[in-house]
Amino acid sequence: MVSRNEITDLLKLFVAENKTLIMAYRKGYFRKDGTYVQGHFTNHRSKGFSPKKGNGCMLLLAPILFVIVLCIL
Repeated sequence: MVSRNEITDLLKLFVAENKTLIMAYRKGYFRKDGTYVQGHFTNHRSKGFSPKKGNGCMLLLAPILFVIVLCIL
């Protein structure tokens, strides 16, 4: 029998590989009334989530292109 943790891990892996799905895992939390809500998958990301618009690719490509241009000249 497959455990709950294995299913959770498989779902996380599937969501990570399939970028078209916008699912997120919400960790468990306590409500104001003291009840506990278990962690679960949601169909949409939380409203506070904003993906980083990093320029990491440009930071890597710019020096490489610069070196290539210097070698050609």
